[in-house]
Amino acid sequence: MKWALRVIGLVSVMVLPAAFFIPFKPVVTEAQIPTPVEVSVPARALEVVCPGALVELGGEDGTEIDSLENIGDADFFLVEQSVPTPFRADQPASFTAETDVQLSSELSGYMWQSVERNRIIGTVSVSCKKPVTEAWMIAPGTELGKESLLVIHNPDVLSTILELGFYTDQALPSDSVSLAPGETKVLNLARYAPGESVVGLSLKSQGGRFAAWVQSKTNSGTTPTGADLVAHNQLQLNPSMLITVQDDELPEQDRLPEMFILSTQEANATISIGSLEQGFGDVIRAGLQVGVNQLQLPDLEPGSYRVSVESEAEVLLSSKTTNPLIADYFTSMAEPSYDSELTMVATINGVIEIASSNQSLATLQITRDGSLVNGQIGDLSGQSRLTADVEVGDLIEIGGQDLLVRISNPRTEYLPADNSNIGSDLKITVR
Repeated sequence: MKWALRVIGLVSVMVLPAAFFIPFKPVVTEAQIPTPVEVSVPARALEVVCPGALVELGGEDGTEIDSLENIGDADFFLVEQSVPTPFRADQPASFTAETDVQLSSELSGYMWQSVERNRIIGTVSVSCKKPVTEAWMIAPGTELGKESLLVIHNPDVLSTILELGFYTDQALPSDSVSLAPGETKVLNLARYAPGESVVGLSLKSQGGRFAAWVQSKTNSGTTPTGADLVAHNQLQLNPSMLITVQDDELPEQDRLPEMFILSTQEANATISIGSLEQGFGDVIRAGLQVGVNQLQLPDLEPGSYRVSVESEAEVLLSSKTTNPLIADYFTSMAEPSYDSELTMVATINGVIEIASSNQSLATLQITRDGSLVNGQIGDLSGQSRLTADVEVGDLIEIGGQDLLVRISNPRTEYLPADNSNIGSDLKITVR
């Protein structure tokens, strides 16, 4: 038996090394060659979120701690398939187009409200905008006599956490806030950046989308001196916007609007100021720092101007115009230039201005109570613009490329927003 086991073991030892010398024959199986498949992802249907009514902290006399109340209702015009419909609401409202058409005539919205209270007075107007996952804003400030509130709303069915960044002349510590589906929160910016003349904001979502607005007001002692509301925005490369230099009857410090540039990196910038009324302009070169940079405008004649910033960094361009004669002011943040067709509704009695950030042939039609009251076509190159008077409820249709548009009066102004979404084509390899 022992000899048998030894023989078996010897044979095993001899077979094992022999296995390494047996030629390897690969196993071949048939397989399909990977083929790319193209998939078209349609654009999301147009969506807009309109803000609710202005809010008041501390009650009408300012003595009610933690009190937060909406001041009545705000007025809106919602445009659906080129038909403007008025409505009122006190809370933020979301709307979605029924088709996949990506035009402002399919869906857009505009809001306005006038308030006159013991502690807040003014007229505000703003465009409704699509919800986003990242936004940048500039608030007028938190120093004595100023109040800036951040209003954030979650229109989605998912909860989200927002990372909040704050900037003055430098970056400040950040914070975060959570939003449940359909929830609206109001944050006093004085908590994060107290005593500042201007505050920059960044908002980044870790979940669903959001809409945001900055509501601001000013007081001289116990006398309210104005209010405004602006919607979330984005950093832009080489932004442009329209500004107004006011009449000589105003104090010198109020004739020129205050200009601000929010940058997240150091950069060199060239600021071009061109008159739209055959006047003179100027060119300024500046070194931008991280944070909010204030731009000192040269002495300019009264009229409308186009301000453009050229920089290697993306920035947010903003302005604030004060009119102490009527106790009000308004702020604006530059919107990207508008291409193709644009449909708006006038929410104020004022003036519409159309210029171009480049060179464009533009058309303008104003319909009032179903009748055409103004039709224009013009070349917007150089110091040219189209302008016309508008009244509340006017339907405004504009065509052209690289357009800068605003509707304004001495109390307020608002700019159209491009709320279109972009589809895409994907190529996927299937194995």
